[in-house]
Amino acid sequence: MHPGFGSGVDSTDPEDRINEVTVLAATHRVADVKTVGQGQTHLLHLSRFPDCWTIADGIWAFDGGVIANATYDM
Repeated sequence: MHPGFGSGVDSTDPEDRINEVTVLAATHRVADVKTVGQGQTHLLHLSRFPDCWTIADGIWAFDGGVIANATYDM
């Protein structure tokens, strides 16, 4: 299966499921989210519309690890 955004929480295959969702930052209109599933990690930028959240942009990595794990003061 393609590792894009179509796989995940709706998948019927347990190997494709997202196991962890972490909200990295959020306001009432935008959010940054990290999802971790079997063999892949997604970093997503979400935008809020009146009736739903939608993925505006994202990158993914095939695991063996973390895309980024750092905190920066700005």
